[in-house]
Parts: sequence; structure tokens; C-alpha cells
Amino acid sequence: MQAPLKVALVGVGKIARDQHIPVIRASDQFELAYLVSTRPQPEFGVPVHASLKEALNAGGHIDAVTICTPPSVRTEVAEMAFEAGCAVMLEKPPATDVATALRIEEAARQAGCVAYASWHSRFAPMVDEAAAWAHQRDIVSGRIVWHEDVRKWHPGQAWLWEDGGFGVFDPGINALSILSRLLPGSYEVQRATYQVPENSRTPIAVDMMLHTGTASIDVSFDFRGEQEETWTLDLEDEVGTTLALSQGGAVLSLNGGPERSGHQLEYERLYSHFAGLIASGKTDFDLTPLRIAEKANGLAIRQAVEPIFN
Repeated sequence: MQAPLKVALVGVGKIARDQHIPVIRASDQFELAYLVSTRPQPEFGVPVHASLKEALNAGGHIDAVTICTPPSVRTEVAEMAFEAGCAVMLEKPPATDVATALRIEEAARQAGCVAYASWHSRFAPMVDEAAAWAHQRDIVSGRIVWHEDVRKWHPGQAWLWEDGGFGVFDPGINALSILSRLLPGSYEVQRATYQVPENSRTPIAVDMMLHTGTASIDVSFDFRGEQEETWTLDLEDEVGTTLALSQGGAVLSLNGGPERSGHQLEYERLYSHFAGLIASGKTDFDLTPLRIAEKANGLAIRQAVEPIFN
């Protein structure tokens, strides 16, 4: 049996604690070898270094690096990992903009290393079945509603509201990753309206209309949800057949029929895919969700709303 791949995880925030660390530690394909954090992390029982450079110079072997820092500081970390011959997984979104993401991809190519721009929501339990349905049809319309409470899901993450942060696009890009899995191709943003708190650089709510192929998709993102979160994506084809995904892709209904759900876990599948990329030496670096967000940023009408974050 092949020895597990040794991973250095850079950035120990909420998503690393909730998903990456438990999944790596439970995996038979990966082993958590190092954490990179400016704070002590004694509860995880592995060496902690203040920088990836320190971890690489510590003398132990590293096969792969998972980067969970805010997107604005990833380029240097990724390039350092590639120089050391490591495969790299980037938590979504892979970078602050498409040009920077392409720079990271090119650095991987130059070094001959695997680069994975991961989109975990594409591995939600019912997304594969939804994609198989959508790929056989001419979709004419759709609706995305992605509403959640930022205080619940992103406590203390001030970087979301700064230059280079994503605001409500941080969760919203999950919906775009599912949409572009169901309807692959190029996207145009026909209109976009952002609501931006007076003390923020990024939107707290977004309404936009997307167009791809024969389909027009109405999109609503909102970070101010005070009730149960809503993560839904609905599609309709040219003869009126409908598909409804809910709970972020975990539940599927066709033509208003019974809801069905799956039990696969997103991040377990994400890391299994990463292991497959490493074994085959292939890179997976689809930037479609980031391209949609960047196009929206370029034409959005921005409306100031009351400051709600201190």
C-alpha cells in the first residue's frame, strides 16, 4: 500500500479547522505533516511554522501544500511550494482575480507541478446527477438564491470586506461553481447591482443576470440572512422540465417531485480528486466561477447601504 502523501496546510482559519484538517487526518491518502500559522496550534499535534519557507526548511518531506489563507496572499506561497516540487491545492476562490490565478497556474506549469483550483461545492452529493440531467437538455432559464448570515458562517473574517476580499461572493461563488458544472461554457453578465456597506469595499448583497448558451440565470446573493440559510439553484429546459437543487447541492428534485439526497461528503471527495491529480500529474484549474465574478465587478452598479460591521 502506497504511503500517504505528506501535506503542509497553510492558514488555520475556520474552513481549515472545520473541513481540511479533519479530512486530511481521516484520510488514508494524505497525512497532515505541518501547519503554517502565526499562532500556536497545539491541539493538532503536528509541527507548526510561521511560514511555508520555515516548514520547507525544517528538513521533513512535503508532497503537497493546501493553501487556506485569504486569496490576496496566496501567490507567493504557491510559487514557493512549486519551487519545492510540491503539488498545491487552493481553497476557493483560488485568487483575487483571473490574472493572478493564471500567474499561479503558469508557475505550476513552469515547475512541472500539479495545481488544483478547488471548488468544493461541485462535490456536493447531488451535483453529478444534476449535471447529467442538464447536459442532456437545452436550458432556457434558471434562478440562484444564496442567502446566509455572515456572522454565523464567517465570524471575524474582516478580510472579506477589504480590497481583495470577496464579500458575499465568497459563499456566492460556490453557487457559480455548481452552475458552471451544470452548464459549462462561457458566461456573460448582463446586469449586476451591488449593495455595499459604507464601511466596506465589497458587497454584502448582489443581484445579477447571467447568460450562457440558451440560458438566462437570475442570481441573488445576500449575506444578511437572519433566518435559515437558503442555498438553492433551479433550472428549466425548453419544454418546461425543471430541476431544483437545494441545501447547496445536497438535495435534488425533478419536476417538483420527491426530494432526494446523497451522503457523499464534499471535502472527502475533494481530497480524493486531489490525490488522483497528483497520481496522474494533471492540473485542474477551471476559473469559470472567478471569471463570472470578475465580469460582474467590472459593470456592477454599486449602491451604498448602512454600515453594519465594526
